[in-house]
Amino acid sequence: MTRSLSRFAALAAIIGALVAAVGAHPAAPSAATSVSDAVTRTGIVQVRTYTCKDRPLSRATGFLIGKTVVMTTRRTLSGACTTVVTVNGRTIVAKDWATLAASGVKEAATDLATIRLTKAAPGAHVFAIRAAGPAVGASVTVAGYPSGSKLLVRQGKLVWRGAKAGAPLIAAKVSGTKAADGAPLLDSAGLVTGMVQAGRAAKDVPGSPVGVHEGLDLSRWWTPNARSDICAVYKGGGILNCSTKAPTASPTPTPTPTPTPTPAPTPIPETGPIPTPDPTPQPPRAPTDYAIASCWVQYTADSWDNVAPAKATATFAAADLLAKGPGNHWSIVQLTDGAPADIKGVSASLVSPTGFVSPGAPFDWGKDVEIAGGSLDWQVTATGVWFFQNPLYPLPQQWTIRWSFPNGQSCEAHFTVTA
Repeated sequence: MTRSLSRFAALAAIIGALVAAVGAHPAAPSAATSVSDAVTRTGIVQVRTYTCKDRPLSRATGFLIGKTVVMTTRRTLSGACTTVVTVNGRTIVAKDWATLAASGVKEAATDLATIRLTKAAPGAHVFAIRAAGPAVGASVTVAGYPSGSKLLVRQGKLVWRGAKAGAPLIAAKVSGTKAADGAPLLDSAGLVTGMVQAGRAAKDVPGSPVGVHEGLDLSRWWTPNARSDICAVYKGGGILNCSTKAPTASPTPTPTPTPTPTPAPTPIPETGPIPTPDPTPQPPRAPTDYAIASCWVQYTADSWDNVAPAKATATFAAADLLAKGPGNHWSIVQLTDGAPADIKGVSASLVSPTGFVSPGAPFDWGKDVEIAGGSLDWQVTATGVWFFQNPLYPLPQQWTIRWSFPNGQSCEAHFTVTA
């Protein structure tokens, strides 16, 4: 039995792309922007908030719109006494922050806030907000910290525009990751067109919410008047195009209301606790300094939202595989941490009950990628039947997916197919 390549693709879950043969599952290429991917990442902010008793409160994502100004969601800062951000390798305590509301629109409906930093992060990228949004169907890139600790950059497509309670909204279909609250939606030029708001849970978007990230449509919200208002609040904050004056008599395009920052920035109490900044980053790891944590097989319904080690399955009924589709069952491999560099030549092979090995096509594992997977849609080339339908192997069958890495490490995921 040989491996059919027509339906194979590796699936990346953290930053970067896994290059494989053409297949049914989307890969995860890095941001295709005129600003380099490395530069873009320097402007993505990890936001952490604390109570007045120095207890962790929340973690989320933000992005620099000025040298000392971060944009994020209002809900991230709710109840916070202290806010600390990490950007471009620097940990900085926030000086104050403000929620932003539009005229006639409640703050909760907009779910938008800005943070003033006590200092700038040298070399960090400052994002510009796109003046007019791209059309539905356009490609976008989402960059954020969905799990709170690792930066994830994934591509998707705009699938919807709308409004609710006066707030202009946008939604993108993004494969293989949960929503990162406060993450920017970037167009092909690296301009911000929207911001993910995880609290909305894509409930306003028609159709299935699986893989759909909903948030504020900043392209419609960021009018000249809006920019002028924020520039006035954050004078000297390094916001792009702050010298541009807003027109005094031109009407505001519908449905974009004129935002007004409310209330005024609230300073952190002088007596509030200041968390200890993160330690100085360690030297870069060697390219081969990675280790396999685990590998397993499970039913995923062809969605990364369902992937979890706790869902590992050791036995599948042949009828169930057929009914649900082999392509909806994946073998997953996970490293202990993101890859320190691109890993070339990773492969997944299928080992039959008799020990015959069907090698998979090698692919490149992207830098910072932590987890990947491939579907179980292996077919017998001569007959086109699925691997478990091969008459050479009577049921029950013992199969193995063997993951191999160029540093010599491997991991085997065993499973049984029963009648």
